[in-house]
Amino acid sequence: MKRFVFLLALILCFMAGTSYAWENKLAWSFKTEMRTAGGMSIENNLMFIGDRSGKLYAIDINSGKVKWDFRDEEATSIVGNPLVVEKKFVVVAQSGAKVVCLNISDGSEVWEYTSKAAGAMGENMTDGAAYGKGKIFFSKDSGKLTALNFKDGELLWEYQSKNADLRTAPLYSDNYIFLGEQGGLFSMINPDTGERVSGGGAGGPVRTPAVSGGNVYYTSWNGSVYAVKIAGTTPLWEIKTGASITTSPVIHDGKIFVGTSDGTVIALKQDNGETLWKFNTENGSIVFPPVAGDKIIFVASGQGNIFALDSETGKVKETVKLSEGADSFAYHNGVLYYATRDGNICAVK
Repeated sequence: MKRFVFLLALILCFMAGTSYAWENKLAWSFKTEMRTAGGMSIENNLMFIGDRSGKLYAIDINSGKVKWDFRDEEATSIVGNPLVVEKKFVVVAQSGAKVVCLNISDGSEVWEYTSKAAGAMGENMTDGAAYGKGKIFFSKDSGKLTALNFKDGELLWEYQSKNADLRTAPLYSDNYIFLGEQGGLFSMINPDTGERVSGGGAGGPVRTPAVSGGNVYYTSWNGSVYAVKIAGTTPLWEIKTGASITTSPVIHDGKIFVGTSDGTVIALKQDNGETLWKFNTENGSIVFPPVAGDKIIFVASGQGNIFALDSETGKVKETVKLSEGADSFAYHNGVLYYATRDGNICAVK
């Protein structure tokens, strides 16, 4: 009996410490009509991804078959990640100053918002949206952070960046909107009024921040990673990486991962910014933020392959070799999903 209990405990411990056995084997692929645009989001066993014609696909992640697709007559290219709200709706931004909300179940339109300055110079959506407190938030290249009522898409308020246009998606967390601005500012915005409450500076354009444990982390083109305590906007640490940072920070398992203009992915300790390891893809600037898996960090090189790195050491575990570079990728329940520049969407177990 004692031996049985011991073996059972050993098995349970092994199972608890075992992550998904990712084997780099193709499960399915699907060809879109045009090259994909923006990113991909996964919810309710569906992948939501758009293309450059403005079509949004809802793809069954188990079979790779399209459940539904949506495109209106005036659609322009999808930008940013489709945003799933309350597991019932998906909100999509289009480059031509339009945001649409669709039912997840069948792709039917719930509402749409089109900027009054649609088609005018400097009034286009630039990235995906964020959701919080019953509102949808998104950025425009006119420098406006815009808030819509989620129920009907009605305009509530706009915050105007004073430095330059806005190029990255906002983040809603901890009762604030966190925004990276092209003029070298990190801003905390009141979601009810659109007022800038606080923030910080940087020596170059700031990407979408990340929030964890009461702190906000943001990166800048000047090569620095910053950590700031949300309460009081108290600076905690700043680390200079030596190269321009081209991605938002990704937080996973006590570490921060960023990509740089020279093709390097860097892992930092979350509590003090200490560099843990670096890996150079030797293939151009890293465009997309690294994707965290189960003790794995996936990083796409500037022109080609996706590397699966050990998150503890930075050593290569597997390489997904692509004849065309990746446009976007995500990891969900042991499967890597990616879209290539020739319009193929693939699932790799």
